[in-house]
Amino acid sequence: MILWRSARPVVLAACLSLPAAAGVPDEAALDALVPEALAAFDVPGMAIAIVKNGEVQLMKGYGLRDVAAGLPVDTSTYFRLGSTTKAFTTAALSLLVSEGKLGWGDRLVTHMPAFRLYDPAVTDALTVKDLLTHRSGLPASAGDFMLWPMPSGFSRAEVMANLHRFKPVAPFRTKYAYNNALYVVAGELVAALSGMPYEDFVEARLMKPLGIDCYAGEVPKAVLADAAEPYVPYEGKPLRVDRNRLGTGTLVMAAAGGIACNAEGMARWMTALLEGGDGVIAPEQIAEMWTGVTPMPVSVQDKERDGTSARSYALGWRVADVKGHQTVSHTGALLGTQSQVMLVPEIGLGITLLSNGTSGGPQSAVMQALLMQYLAPEEADKDWIAAFARKPFTPPPMPETVPLAAPEDAYIGTYADEWYGGVTISRRKDGGLGFEMARMAAFKGRMRPIAPDKTLIKWDDPTADADFIAKFDREGDRVTGFRLIYTAGSKGAVTDLDAMYFRRVD
Repeated sequence: MILWRSARPVVLAACLSLPAAAGVPDEAALDALVPEALAAFDVPGMAIAIVKNGEVQLMKGYGLRDVAAGLPVDTSTYFRLGSTTKAFTTAALSLLVSEGKLGWGDRLVTHMPAFRLYDPAVTDALTVKDLLTHRSGLPASAGDFMLWPMPSGFSRAEVMANLHRFKPVAPFRTKYAYNNALYVVAGELVAALSGMPYEDFVEARLMKPLGIDCYAGEVPKAVLADAAEPYVPYEGKPLRVDRNRLGTGTLVMAAAGGIACNAEGMARWMTALLEGGDGVIAPEQIAEMWTGVTPMPVSVQDKERDGTSARSYALGWRVADVKGHQTVSHTGALLGTQSQVMLVPEIGLGITLLSNGTSGGPQSAVMQALLMQYLAPEEADKDWIAAFARKPFTPPPMPETVPLAAPEDAYIGTYADEWYGGVTISRRKDGGLGFEMARMAAFKGRMRPIAPDKTLIKWDDPTADADFIAKFDREGDRVTGFRLIYTAGSKGAVTDLDAMYFRRVD
């Protein structure tokens, strides 16, 4: 049974493969599918690792890790993992549980007395398990604007201290709402209990004993020579996202999404988990991490395509039934990089896909084809690229420019929000007003008036994020402050902005 075959011509990428064990998917069909999927979704490269019953069945690289230099992806190419990092963070905590330093049901304030959320009752009741399972009652993605766009101008202590500013939108433990900032807190919990920085603990106590040559902290310069550059499609060409490149510094969001790894390291990681922890992670802790806690929605597509009846968030993993088999998985995304890990413990199967583009389409298509090869071979030859295609995004038309209600000079000055920091509005050398945040370097751009007291902010870095709108308050011709509106309309991001008000301070 083939994975999928296209009648269109395909140019195969340079790749490295290991000898395949019996039962591995048709490699020739994979060689057709992956380049086709990359081209269809404007993603330069991908690395794949498949393990089964303790053996590597296939590792291979496709496409380019560096478009400008024409360098290929191989099995040692490093990618930022994004949120598939969260499983490493919960595994690190599990080591502390096994040592008796922590319990999954412990109240967090027992170990971190300074921790505060908006609601004192939730602060007092929130357990370590609650911290990891997205059921705090906070809005989805609350606190993300302290982490992204990178580089963050906030410390981890500041991220934790500012969480009390976000009002809950659901009762405690009643609703799934994804949160990255709470995983930053989880990393600080590792540090508090171990006496080691999060990065050092993960590398010394988890990766090194398991033989995983990956990095939670600084990435050595020698490794950067085989790093995948992150890309977004921009004006018909791949644009490198410089701020998300692998570098030698540590990241504020490391515990939520910062680990750098490759196909070889992920194959070792999956094998260790599927084989019972390899003497490093206790088997009972793996079972705990793979036990669902917070129910998640099941889409119509998941029901129809995979027969999924239930999904839930466990400890750094998502669990779901697919074609009658229990799966344990997670995805990760930073602008310009994607990752996906899929485990089917009952058959000893693990699949990792790593890519250096913005679209998750290639991963969805390739993962589905591979997974069906094992779980439903009769469906493996479907056109999964078409199944995961999305309608191209069409940006809204640019609003018409209108005169401001007061002279431009009235808006020039210094503003500050009590927790998010300062903003400077000045006259740009190329004309018009410029906006610059003190704490988040990527938020710098041109202000375009679209209403008497409202400006659209177009970032100088086209990869920074969706644009903001600044809505000003005035007393006569004196501008007194402004609020920010996120044009993408993300609930989590809007909640971050709703917690801010920039008052004039000059």
